[in-house]
Amino acid sequence: MLKHRTVLFLTSRFRLFQAHETAFRKKALQIEHCARMDDLLFFLHQRQGCQAIVLDFMHWSAGALKTLQKIAGMQGELTVLVVLPSDRVQLLAECLKLGVYDFLFDPPDTRELIDALHRICDLNWQRELLQARRNNWQREKFLFLYRPNSATMVDRFKRLAVAARTDEPVTLVAHPHADREFYARLIHFFSYRRFQPFITMDCRKDENVIEEIIESAKIKKKNQSQATLYFEQISALSFENQLKLVDFYDNMYRLNGDAAAPYRILLSSQYPLSDYQSRGFSDEFMDKLPGTAIDIPPLRQHQEDIEPIVDQLVRFYADQWHKPIEGIDAVALDKLYQYDWPGDFIELKNVLERAVIFCGHSRIRLEDLPPGLQSFNHIDRSIELRLNSYNLVDAEELLIGHVLRGNNGNISRSATTLGISRGTLYNKLKKYGLEHLIRR
Repeated sequence: MLKHRTVLFLTSRFRLFQAHETAFRKKALQIEHCARMDDLLFFLHQRQGCQAIVLDFMHWSAGALKTLQKIAGMQGELTVLVVLPSDRVQLLAECLKLGVYDFLFDPPDTRELIDALHRICDLNWQRELLQARRNNWQREKFLFLYRPNSATMVDRFKRLAVAARTDEPVTLVAHPHADREFYARLIHFFSYRRFQPFITMDCRKDENVIEEIIESAKIKKKNQSQATLYFEQISALSFENQLKLVDFYDNMYRLNGDAAAPYRILLSSQYPLSDYQSRGFSDEFMDKLPGTAIDIPPLRQHQEDIEPIVDQLVRFYADQWHKPIEGIDAVALDKLYQYDWPGDFIELKNVLERAVIFCGHSRIRLEDLPPGLQSFNHIDRSIELRLNSYNLVDAEELLIGHVLRGNNGNISRSATTLGISRGTLYNKLKKYGLEHLIRR
């Protein structure tokens, strides 16, 4: 006879969960309901043996984090599942950081809900997860997630969270400086693998990445790692490595059947997937591995999100560098809005981290921003680079000179802003006679 496991639901929507009651009983799950936080705390104080808690945040989102903090402080490692709307991705991220073990988007499917409850009630799974959490939680728990103002990024974050619920491959298509790894880590963070390793492989730097994965898989065959494998810039994969990766993917799923695969594969590209056939990519690779494509727009296309991004990044770096900084003043923020961010998200992160490090006030001021950004004039640049007034060579010369002056003659920063190598920039400076602009 199956031993009953007690699950406590905090919800005001009794009828929704009562519809699953018969299925719960068949699976030896004893369900208790309460509608108020006080009732939940009373239940936990008075009764022992509760294996898990389900928090329905469809109507509890205002006090969600306080509720979680009270439960964590009282019960320690009691496992928690949350049910919440699919557009509340920031709330989900904060819940996961506070120790939530799993989540479902509303409305939950019966099978999905029962599977999740069995998982969080399983003592062996709890112990394994707890150990993995202690070993691999240090970086992911510091991920920041802003609340976007733009409909575009609300949709993208929702798609990232939904994609995380499956093991299908996902390809992130974004600007070269969009920090695609950040979005890949969000998928990993939202998945059940969040406490397992996240392994990044840059296809531009290492031709032996596929062999390393295969060898690692052989070593871990008996003790699968459940890791996420992230391949940065798949356009650099050789034809031979494309076929090896397809074979690895096929073998991984053939050997594991219905069981969870030992690895989740995520990829990124600066080019649309529709371009890859013309780039000579194999049909086998394109049929199986890119999976779902999620395009991340450049920052200049959703500038209304700059303020929430800046707010979260300043908090993030202030905490990381132990600086008592409360935010950014209006003049400095306005300058960030004016700038067109050729280096996209990575450039914004670098600017704000530098500002936090060198800021000596309670709020970041204009003087804390890089000199090139302080003197940036959006109107001047739009006039200077009006392409119908110059041929392509003249426009390139003007752009390189403007970027180098804006970066105070710094070659490395200018090359990053322009998206080219230092060597290429040196050659172009020599070509246009601009060597005098280099900071010596």
